Amino acid sequence: MTQGMNEDIIDSSKKKYYECVKETIIKLREVPELIGLDLNLALVGTHPLNALLANNILSTNLNSSDEIYKLIRYISDRYSEDISTLRARKILSIQSNYLMPPLETRGIQMSAANISEKLLGLKLNQFRKEASERMPLSWNHFIDIIKSYTIVKLDGHEAPCYFSGSFSQGFGGIHGADIEDLEHFIEIFTHEAGHLRLILLDWVGTPLVLNNNNDASFFSPWRSDPRPMMGIYHAHYVFTNVAEALLTYTGNPNHKRILYMLARVEDAGYQIEKFARLSPSAIQLFHHTKSIFNRLQLLADKVLYQKIKQDYLLFKDDVIHSNVNISYI
Repeated sequence: MTQGMNEDIIDSSKKKYYECVKETIIKLREVPELIGLDLNLALVGTHPLNALLANNILSTNLNSSDEIYKLIRYISDRYSEDISTLRARKILSIQSNYLMPPLETRGIQMSAANISEKLLGLKLNQFRKEASERMPLSWNHFIDIIKSYTIVKLDGHEAPCYFSGSFSQGFGGIHGADIEDLEHFIEIFTHEAGHLRLILLDWVGTPLVLNNNNDASFFSPWRSDPRPMMGIYHAHYVFTNVAEALLTYTGNPNHKRILYMLARVEDAGYQIEKFARLSPSAIQLFHHTKSIFNRLQLLADKVLYQKIKQDYLLFKDDVIHSNVNISYI
């Protein structure tokens, strides 16, 4: 895969972030639950729950010291086994509400599904092993930023197949639907790794999108509600990488999911070129991502692609005519 990012910058940014988390956690050594706990300093910063704890302590997001102690006890109870999992470069299964925002971006209530963490972990890491054998090393490095997975319910119901998300406060932790097979695993993990990498770049440097301002008034090719420009930029990068990963895995440039994504990526690129104000690094990444899109589009059957694109344009027309809050099309 050709991610278009300077991997040295990504790696140094991850290291810087993990060091910040580690330094904050080390300061908690006098907390009763952490006395005598083997804080594996090589891995302490990579744990999403530690990132959540550090972020909440630094920003005092938790409502009380009781909430902080409750999180510390939860981390402490599972710490030894979790560190062993991370040391083995495996994915943590964390069926807890800690690693997700209370509401999805559409305002839907989220909660962790009541399933066995052990069985989930076995399934995820079997997929991880199979994917590592089927996909190039660059893809394995791309998703290495993901450390945990949580299966969620939306408003108490099973999440749709391709639903997934991440919570930047618990960096490295992602959540989503129950993963059905290896192709599904590759799609969700490529998708969320792309978001995490962009979040990391935003965190360490100049904001990628300069006219973001949480102005949720841009048409989104993937949703029926308007989105801020950062959401459009994220989607353009993320779905292009997912389409490339699926082509690598399936070898089929006319795979329905690939064509579905490309039709929307094309329109997202148009939105970015027309409305976005980007930093120099964001411009460079956008052009690289667009070159990947152009290559994938050339590989696709033109008749099939146009059919998918026409279906998409009907969806777009319906959304625009039913949503008065979309200001930029």
